[in-house]
Amino acid sequence: MRMKILNCLLIASMISSMLALSSFANFKSLPAPQWTSTIPDRGWSTGQYTSPTITTDAEGNQHIIGLKEKGNQGFLENMDGKTGEIKWSIPLNGTYNVSNDGYLFMFENNQITVMNLATGYTIWTRELPPEFKDYNYYGEKYPSKNGTLYATIASRDGKSSTIYHYNSEGRKTKKYTLPYSEIQIDGDYLFAKTYSDDPNTYVINLDTGKKIRTFPNGKNFVPVSVMGDGTLLYQNIVKNTLHVKAYSPKGTLKWNKKFSYEHSKTDLVIIQSNFLLFDRKKNKLTLYNSKGALLASKPFDYKYDYIRDFIEVFKIASDQKSFMYTVKKGNNYEHQLIDSSNLKIISRIPFNMNDRDHMGDRYSFILNNRTQIFLLDNIEKNISKYNLK
Repeated sequence: MRMKILNCLLIASMISSMLALSSFANFKSLPAPQWTSTIPDRGWSTGQYTSPTITTDAEGNQHIIGLKEKGNQGFLENMDGKTGEIKWSIPLNGTYNVSNDGYLFMFENNQITVMNLATGYTIWTRELPPEFKDYNYYGEKYPSKNGTLYATIASRDGKSSTIYHYNSEGRKTKKYTLPYSEIQIDGDYLFAKTYSDDPNTYVINLDTGKKIRTFPNGKNFVPVSVMGDGTLLYQNIVKNTLHVKAYSPKGTLKWNKKFSYEHSKTDLVIIQSNFLLFDRKKNKLTLYNSKGALLASKPFDYKYDYIRDFIEVFKIASDQKSFMYTVKKGNNYEHQLIDSSNLKIISRIPFNMNDRDHMGDRYSFILNNRTQIFLLDNIEKNISKYNLK
């Protein structure tokens, strides 16, 4: 199953700044919140890489992780998603990632600290190999399942990379070297290139280090994505046609489809073991599964002007069972919460943007599951929980 790091970016052409409105009165259709909790001091950061994230651990506990600054010190805070109570606040002097199965990974200097969010206890702390301290090397860290971690680092001459694996107790259980300089990890796969302009992408079995398949230059720098069931989805553009090919985890071709393509108007997004095809030229949204079967289709009345309308366009819920996008309705706007299994509208949240003097990063939506959202107010410094029916 693909490991989702919750503060990662979505597709670039569908990203905008956080929802900005003038008052809670704009959300008249929302039900009464289950709770509203005040965030002490200056509130949480909502930048592109520091927005609050929510995860549910193996015991079913909801954790909302936010970052704030107090003086010159950063602090990570964990809020209980069921009650709104802040469970802990700890200093942060480096960077961090939150996994979708309830673990916090903190990186400071050359040290990794992994915390179990359910207990609040540190489960392991380790120093990375010495070469990670050397700025002549290029290293990355990839949190994985159950508090495990992969760390990769390129050689000084750029001709190879070494991959390390740390188990759930922090023991280094695996090390192997591959003849590639560009390395990325997604789920159970490693994607590699021999150099940054290499037209080929090599897919490696992360566990064994063995090559599965070579893909030629495609739509993106790494043109292969991983679906929830392990299917590899390859995209390539030939003239005005988007070629989409699906491969099994062993690299065997499963199916091949072609779609009309226009730059900046055609996008493909993976949600669990399905994928969404956005066709903004035809104003159409279609949903397919990993077998290539059409599941649903609907008109997509998406309208967005990045210069005039600083609104959040597309978000996927933490459990990926719903997603939200924004449409324009006359002079007003509407958030639509969509069931990701059938494209049916779960809820509509209309609002207006008449008071443009208050445009800014005041409000942020956090989607948790199919019908649950959290709304962060950066002026009042509070967060509210809503259940939509």
